[in-house]
Amino acid sequence: MKKLYTTAILISLVAVMSSCELDFKPEDENTILTDEAFQSIDDVELALIGTYSNLRAGAALGGTSHWIGGVMADEAIISANQANTFQNTQIVRRDFNFQNTTVASVWDELYRTINRANNVLLEADNFASGSQLEQIRGEALFVRALCHFELVRYFAFPYEEGQSNDQLGVPLRLEASRSITSQPRETVQAVYDQIIADLIEARGSMTANVPGRATAMAAQALLAKVYFQQNDFDNAATEASAVIAGGGFSLNAGVTDLWEIDHSQESIFEFNSIVADDAGSGIVGSFSPANNFIFSSTEFGEELTADGADTRSAWVNLNNDLYEVVKYALNNVNGDPVINVPMIKLSEILLIRGESLAETASNDTELNAAAQDLQAVRSRAFNDPALTVSFTDGADLINQFREERRLEMAFEWSNRFHELKRTKQDVRGLPYNSCDLLFKIPNTETNGNPSIVQNDC
Repeated sequence: MKKLYTTAILISLVAVMSSCELDFKPEDENTILTDEAFQSIDDVELALIGTYSNLRAGAALGGTSHWIGGVMADEAIISANQANTFQNTQIVRRDFNFQNTTVASVWDELYRTINRANNVLLEADNFASGSQLEQIRGEALFVRALCHFELVRYFAFPYEEGQSNDQLGVPLRLEASRSITSQPRETVQAVYDQIIADLIEARGSMTANVPGRATAMAAQALLAKVYFQQNDFDNAATEASAVIAGGGFSLNAGVTDLWEIDHSQESIFEFNSIVADDAGSGIVGSFSPANNFIFSSTEFGEELTADGADTRSAWVNLNNDLYEVVKYALNNVNGDPVINVPMIKLSEILLIRGESLAETASNDTELNAAAQDLQAVRSRAFNDPALTVSFTDGADLINQFREERRLEMAFEWSNRFHELKRTKQDVRGLPYNSCDLLFKIPNTETNGNPSIVQNDC
């Protein structure tokens, strides 16, 4: 086997494979796996774990994704002393060019992760069989789908239900590669079709349930999110209901329990941390008041703290006219120096199902059934098991779901930005489908791929 790892890291890998925890960074992010790197099933497992390491990198889903959408929308602001840098000014103004290093890193890291997943898919057949092969394939397909989902939502116009969706999406990279390939952008419809196909196969392949790694329920929950982003409410409700009924998940007692270092009963897919390898450092660092980088917007800070009975009001703290985001620091009550990072959680799946059911309800009985999901999330937030939800009609209930989603998902995985586009609302003064909201494809791609078409407005 090619010596891609140091002795110390190999020792860590043995520990990881024994404990089934993801608690390391196995190699330099620029290392390219070659055929010589795969000589046994252990090598495939190491490559798969390395794929997760890339996935939770700061430029992929371990940092930027939690704040950039909020800044693009109306939920978060960049501090005055940080907003005047080249890349941050473009993010604030929504005026990008291909040289923006923050955006370029998102593209590069996500496609690097996709390529690692494709390497695992390529080599798994050579060393695994049966349920072991199916599990490896399922995890790699989940990661690939997750990355393509993030890419198409930032670098392409939004999905429009009932339309042909032949607007340019992103390149679909489905084979392992050693370099940038001359590959054109597929349509938005083709990208979503592939994401769904990957997740359906992943859902049917995985049987293991290891904290920090993909599971069948994680694939099903992500599938619900994808359908919901398409406003495909029937399929979103079906997938969400399967997770709620069969996943064995339950809402935590409190709204801050999700980030505890012990695996949360509410978390469907998360990035695990230990002191030696803190998956949450990028997110905590971005929002830490001490780092003076990302704050809540005044409007959203006021909304979060409007009702002191809502325990989520503690997620921001007003200090010198700025609403500091302390959401990710509240786990320290138990002395935990690091946090786990939930990417998909039960409360979101409840809100997806409830809103989807409300969208398709034809009578008051069905609306009342949908409202039960809103009531569950809101009862936990207000620490009031007797709380009830009232509404005047279906439109009112749907609006309540959307507002609850904004509060419950505050500062998490760019939900506000994508939610505004899904619901066709203006995004901080711009139409939801404005070209100015598209990230520019970085020159790291355009220089090596003459088939690529830039997002030129």
